[in-house]
Amino acid sequence: MYADITDFVFAESAVEKADILFITGSDHPPLMEKAATLYHGGFAPYILISGGYKACLNQTECNYLKLIGDALQIPNECSILEVLFY
Repeated sequence: MYADITDFVFAESAVEKADILFITGSDHPPLMEKAATLYHGGFAPYILISGGYKACLNQTECNYLKLIGDALQIPNECSILEVLFY
């Protein structure tokens, strides 16, 4: 049973060009690092970064990931922030 769930959640497919990359809210830097690699590789012209406030970060997840993107030379005009408030 768990193997079926694992296979579904972690399904892999070939990377293809897209209109936008989407990063769900997280405090996991490798998500932005992978998105930056794909962006710089020409796979998408924009990165949509989502995420609400997280106390351990003392900021929103999307702002945290945006700062990582800045350090990875993602231009401001290519980052779209979806700040979630709840």
